[in-house]
Amino acid sequence: MLESGHFGRLNVHQSESFPKSCGCCRATYRDVDAFFKNTRPSGTHQTGLRQASDDDGVIVEAYRNCACGSTLLVFFEDRRETLRPVT
Repeated sequence: MLESGHFGRLNVHQSESFPKSCGCCRATYRDVDAFFKNTRPSGTHQTGLRQASDDDGVIVEAYRNCACGSTLLVFFEDRRETLRPVT
């Protein structure tokens, strides 16, 4: 689980595995921390994170640029607690 900075409490989605490699330059990121430390957010959003959904519910997509400029994508499960009214 990643618990730093903007990234909050994110678990790597079950479909993901590390190490993750760039298809263009073959740079390898051994774990989630190395992935975020050694890549930059893609696009104009400060973190590169976007909310999406799949068959399992809400997921978080992390779009990050490798040093070579290629965009990489990693999926996370959003583990933030959802508050429900007490009845």
